[in-house]
Amino acid sequence: MTEPPNNDPESPLLPNEPRVPGVAQQRALTERFLLPRLVEIEALLRGIRGRLDAPLARAQPRKANKPYPLGQGLDISLAVKQELTRLRQSDLTGPAGRDHAALVDFLSHGGQMRQVWGDLRGAYCQNAFLAGTLYIDVANDSVFAKKPPVEILPFERSGLVAIRDCLHFGQLARRYWGGELYPNHLFPQLGPWFPWISVVPGAGVQLEAGNDFMIALTRRDRFCSAQQVLEQAAPPQALATAIAAQVAAADCGFHSRGQEAALAQCAELRATPPDDAQRDRMARQFLAINRRLAAMANKVTVLSCAEVSRLNLAEPSVSPVPLWCK
Repeated sequence: MTEPPNNDPESPLLPNEPRVPGVAQQRALTERFLLPRLVEIEALLRGIRGRLDAPLARAQPRKANKPYPLGQGLDISLAVKQELTRLRQSDLTGPAGRDHAALVDFLSHGGQMRQVWGDLRGAYCQNAFLAGTLYIDVANDSVFAKKPPVEILPFERSGLVAIRDCLHFGQLARRYWGGELYPNHLFPQLGPWFPWISVVPGAGVQLEAGNDFMIALTRRDRFCSAQQVLEQAAPPQALATAIAAQVAAADCGFHSRGQEAALAQCAELRATPPDDAQRDRMARQFLAINRRLAAMANKVTVLSCAEVSRLNLAEPSVSPVPLWCK
């Protein structure tokens, strides 16, 4: 039971949704302000990346057992976003100042630039920016390190589309992360909000999917696609046992056989739609549980039930588990 995706081009945007509202106006502004200065804008972004790479690499030399910049697309994108927000025209001189002015002119005339996230060509969970009708990836080297760090394309040619529902996310995450996802019957109160448990070699075990877009999408479809996930067969008992040991010291609503309770939660949330305060409470619980599950990072090396049962997953680890890899 799921509701059809919202394909209305003028419907309210979800957080980080890869879509261009008011596309005719944005295309005109892109053609006027951005396309004539595309080389300069790319130079500005390359310069920012060049300044950020050393401190970012020092802060996190490796992520999910991969060296910087691999797997750090979100971290790089957020750092570039922060730097663009911080920059003032008076801070820049020479070519950098002229490059920055192109973006400022675009934005001051009603152009839109925002961070987006979605499915890139059916292969990646992708973080990028939309500036008008341009797709801008400032972490283009975070999957293949030999690629140029910045890529700018017309959005319609980029291959970036919105995640349709929880099932679509699960298919993409399995393909991209090279791991497995199971329905979240183990924390039934959170099941409708975060219906997946991911098990990824080198990254560990986490509840998914913890970003603003997926939470908003799940609320918009009235938890219908989350219910479809939760109707699937239970996760392996060995995984449930390992997670139980990891969260045993916390009162976090663990239930070894929580499918029925999770499905009941979906029905209750449809009957009484949650408000933002309830969403925030669920997000805090999600973060608290994932912090505990982070101790399982770097312990998951294979995905079969038999192998999971042999892991010493309760041993503490200081390595955080990334929610997103690209």
